[in-house]
Amino acid sequence: MVALIGFLAILSALVGFISLIVSFIFKKEKKRSLIIIGASLVTLFLMAAITPSEPENITVDENDFTTYADENENDSWEEEIIFNENEEETEDTETFIHQVASDIDFLTDSEIDLSEDNHAWDVVEKLEEEILEGNPDLDFNPVDSREIEKNIEDHQGEKYEIGGDVVDIYQDQSLIGDTTYIHIVDENYNDSIFLLYKHVNDVLSNDNITLKGIPIDNYHFENRGGGTTFATFYIGVGVN
Repeated sequence: MVALIGFLAILSALVGFISLIVSFIFKKEKKRSLIIIGASLVTLFLMAAITPSEPENITVDENDFTTYADENENDSWEEEIIFNENEEETEDTETFIHQVASDIDFLTDSEIDLSEDNHAWDVVEKLEEEILEGNPDLDFNPVDSREIEKNIEDHQGEKYEIGGDVVDIYQDQSLIGDTTYIHIVDENYNDSIFLLYKHVNDVLSNDNITLKGIPIDNYHFENRGGGTTFATFYIGVGVN
């Protein structure tokens, strides 16, 4: 369409020039010829302005393109695998921590400090495998329960072992798996509650045992006699 209009404009310009020459020879009116020439030139200028220029020819080396594509494809694949592995690991860890927190919250009627400021969560996260397997051979430090009772914040996240007589023990299930709740009273008449993620089958009420775990927080609850019991809650790792 643009080419056709351009052709007609050139043709009109030629007719105008011829008409102008004839007008000069025979001394006739020149205004019409000048209008035709002017209109044709304006049309040609506009056609030239709106006609797109031809794109430059770009030579692409097929080998270079293939090499670049292959390298980037490999990088993307490796990054995707690493991201997925890290994502799955993070999700698994968060699920474990959240479920432990949920179990504690249920058992203690929301009396326990479950905030991120509690240093115990870092240790619980690191010992996830040992907690789930129940390893009684880990090297934990003996502790005087009176020190924990006095200031729990200095002991949150430490790895301790405490011995005492079993007051209560029962087994249950959580979304993580088997659980055992053990309540002991030690030689200082202090109460400790342990939540272990395994079934402890060889322990009964009144047995004297040693438990290993991570202190989470102090809390209190109503006991069967109608009074209030103050205790330290632990995530248990092992029992002897």
